[in-house]
Amino acid sequence: MLLPVNLAEKYKTLETLSSKQRPKGTVFLQKIRNTVRNKIREADRFIQNEIAKACKDNPKHFWKYVKAKTKSKEPIGVLAVVIKW
Repeated sequence: MLLPVNLAEKYKTLETLSSKQRPKGTVFLQKIRNTVRNKIREADRFIQNEIAKACKDNPKHFWKYVKAKTKSKEPIGVLAVVIKW
């Protein structure tokens, strides 16, 4: 997986481009960004496929993954109830 190399290349390119060069380098940065995004998505799909394949043999791993993905990041706020008579 070439993900760290692509991320390093992205940040290095972003730092070297001055504000005048950014419109020219934007296309290059977009290509790097898309490559990084695709690599991350491929890695996620691979992990999910491996968990799905091993689901019958290792259900704890499956449920650990499900529990990690279903946790809420923020608590639910106070719900305002409006009663109209």
